[in-house]
Amino acid sequence: MIYQIKDGSKQFLTTFVFDNIDFNIKRGEKVAIVGRNGAGKTTLMRIINGEESLDDGFENKGKDIEIAYLSQASVSNEDNTILEEVSLVFDRVKNELEKLKSIEEALKKDPDNTDLLERYAQTTTRFEMLGGYNFEFEMHKVLENFGFDRSRYDQVVKSLSGGERTKVAFAKLLLQKPDLLLLDEPTNHLDLSTIEWLEGYLKKYEQALIIVSHDQMFIDNIVDKIWDIEFAKLTSYSGNYSQFEILKEQAMLNQKKYYIQQQKEIKRLEELIEKFRHKSSKAAFAQSKIKYLERMDKIELDKHDKQVFKANFKSATRGSNKVLTVNQLAVGYDKVLAEVSFEIFRGEKIAIIGDNGTGKSTLVKTLMDQVSKLSGEFLWGHSITTSYFDQQLAQVDSNKTVLEDMWDSYPNLVQSEVRTLLGNFLFSADDVFKQVGVLSGGEKVRLSLLKVMLSQTNVLVLDEPTNHLDILSKRALADAMNTYDGTILFVSHDRHFINEVASKIIVLKDNEVKYFDGTYSEYIDKQQVQVIENNRVNDVITKPKKTSYSNNWVKKLEASISEREEKIKILEASTFDPNVYDDYEKLNEVQQLIVKEQELLDSDYENYYEYLESVD
Repeated sequence: MIYQIKDGSKQFLTTFVFDNIDFNIKRGEKVAIVGRNGAGKTTLMRIINGEESLDDGFENKGKDIEIAYLSQASVSNEDNTILEEVSLVFDRVKNELEKLKSIEEALKKDPDNTDLLERYAQTTTRFEMLGGYNFEFEMHKVLENFGFDRSRYDQVVKSLSGGERTKVAFAKLLLQKPDLLLLDEPTNHLDLSTIEWLEGYLKKYEQALIIVSHDQMFIDNIVDKIWDIEFAKLTSYSGNYSQFEILKEQAMLNQKKYYIQQQKEIKRLEELIEKFRHKSSKAAFAQSKIKYLERMDKIELDKHDKQVFKANFKSATRGSNKVLTVNQLAVGYDKVLAEVSFEIFRGEKIAIIGDNGTGKSTLVKTLMDQVSKLSGEFLWGHSITTSYFDQQLAQVDSNKTVLEDMWDSYPNLVQSEVRTLLGNFLFSADDVFKQVGVLSGGEKVRLSLLKVMLSQTNVLVLDEPTNHLDILSKRALADAMNTYDGTILFVSHDRHFINEVASKIIVLKDNEVKYFDGTYSEYIDKQQVQVIENNRVNDVITKPKKTSYSNNWVKKLEASISEREEKIKILEASTFDPNVYDDYEKLNEVQQLIVKEQELLDSDYENYYEYLESVD
C-alpha cells in the first residue's frame, strides 16, 4: 500500500465535496478519478499531494513514499539550459552509479565479502529501478517527444514560452519516476502523436499512477481502476472507463431492483402490522415485525448526475451538393505550414488532425477569412452558409451577463425563448445573470456552441469544440453532430470524439497532407495493417569500432530504437483487434513479427549501452 484515505471528508462552507470516502492505492496500480466538473477531483489530488488537508478522517502514506504532481511541477532554475534543467532529475541515478563503482573497486580487493555483495545487490536494484542503464536514452526520447530535439538542448529555459516550460517540467516529472505520479489533465495542449506516445509511456510506468482526464480514449488505454466521485461519494470500479460505464449502469439497475423489492416488503410488513397491532392475540407478532422493520438496513437510491446540454443543430437552407473546393491552398503566416487540395460534399463530416504547428487551426481560419491565404484558392458552393467555433474566441472575457450576451447576438428572441434555450444548455435560474467573464471554460464553450446552433447554417467549422468539456458533455456534442443535417469540418485532438463524428480524415504531417475516406478507427487499423504488411527484418545497424562512434551513427541508432519501439507498440495493439485475435494465422504472424522486432530492438540497445559506456 502506497497511500490510503479512511472515512475521509472535505467540505467548503456547508457543502461536502466528499463525505466518508475510503480508498487505497498499491504499487503499480493505475487509477483515473472521474466525475462531473466541480465534483472534487482536483481537490482530492491536492489532498493526496499534501497541498490541502481532510476535515475529518485518516490519511496513511507508506514510508519514504515519493509523490509528484503535474500541476505543481516547475523548473528549478530558469537560467539553466533545457539539458541542464532536465539532467537534475538524474542526480540520484548518478549518485547510485558512483556507489556501484566504489563497491566494485572494494570487491576487487575482497571478492568474498558478504556485506559488500549484499550492498552491491541492493544498490544495483535501486539503480535499475531509477532506469540507470538507459537514463540518457530515455531522457533524449522524452524530450524529443515533447518537441525538444538535440538542437534545442542549449536553449535557456527562461527563453521558452509558458507552454514549453510546462513541457520541460512535465518531462522532468516523468523521468523522476516517483512512487505515486499524479497527473491532472495531462493531455491538455498536447497533439495527437504526443498523446499517443504518452499513453505508451504511462502503460509501461512501473510505479503507481492517478490521472484526472476528460479524454476517454486516453483513460481507456491506460488505467485499470476508476474512482467515481458523485454527490460527495467515491465508488471504486475495476477496469477502464468503458468497463466502468457498464459496471456503474448495472449497479444502478441492481440497486433500483433491490430498492423496489425492499419497498414491497416494507409495505407488506406495514400492512401486517396495521392489521394485527390492535388484536391482543397478535400484538406480540405485530411488535416483532415493528422491531424487524426498525432494524432493517434500508436501501437508499443513490443520486446520479446524468444531466447534459441538449443541442439540436439543424440548417435553415440545404445549399449546393458541392460545399467547398480547395485547390493548392497554401496556409501559414511568415511561412507555408501546409498546402492542401480537396473537395467537400453535402453531409460529410471531416476531421483535420495532425501535430501542433502543422497548420490545422490556420487552415480553418483561412477558410473563414480570419487569416489571409499565401497562395492557391478556395471556393464555397452556392447558397452555402457557415458558422465558426473558435477555441480562442470562446474563452474571451466579457462584463455582460449570459442573458445580455445572448440577446446581443439574437435580439429578436423573446425572454422566454432565450431562457428556455439557455436552460437546455444548462444555464438555469440565476446562472443567466452571471457575467460571461466569470464562467468556467466549459460554460463558455456551451454558450458559444448555443450561438453556433442558433445560426442554423448548413456548414459548421469547428476548431477544438471539445476543449473544457467533460466526457458526458463531449458525448452529448457528438450525438448532436451526428444528427445534424449539414456539413462539418472540424479540428480536434480528442480521438474518441473524432471517431464518433468524422466520416473522413485530413492528416497534416511533416509538410505533407494525406486524405482518408473512413472513420478514425479505420484510419488507425489501416496504419497497423501497413506496418504488418511492410514490415521486414532490417539489418541491425553495424556497430563501428569502439573508438569511432560518430554523431551520425548515434542518431541513426536512436532513431532505429524509436522506430522499432513504435512498430512493436502498433503490432501489440493490433493483437486486440477482433480481426486479428479471432484469426489464428494472423495472430501467429503478428506475434512472430513482434518477436523479430524485439530481438532487433535488444541488439540496438546492446549497441547503445556499449556506446554510453565508451563516453562515460
